[in-house]
Amino acid sequence: MQIDTVALKSASLFCFVSDVITPAATATIVSVEQAFTLTTQPSPLLATDVVSISSAVATASNVGITGVRVNATGQLCIKFTNPTAGSLTYPAGAFTVLVARA
Repeated sequence: MQIDTVALKSASLFCFVSDVITPAATATIVSVEQAFTLTTQPSPLLATDVVSISSAVATASNVGITGVRVNATGQLCIKFTNPTAGSLTYPAGAFTVLVARA
């Protein structure tokens, strides 16, 4: 777990949060949002944060990340899309989240 924080001004904050995430299977031809509680305590995420996510995991499974947000309880919600005819799982691994807070 690593948290790096850079304060640009008192009203703005950019924060990188790295964590290991293990997604569940995504059913056929569907987009599904899965919620993850980051192991950072207390959670640095707020529902008003703008987030972006990247993964260094190889994605040969044809499942893509098509959205990311923070829900009201501070969980990271990732939308996975599976356009194929079978259930697939996005590979587990290290994800980096860029958090922008105004």
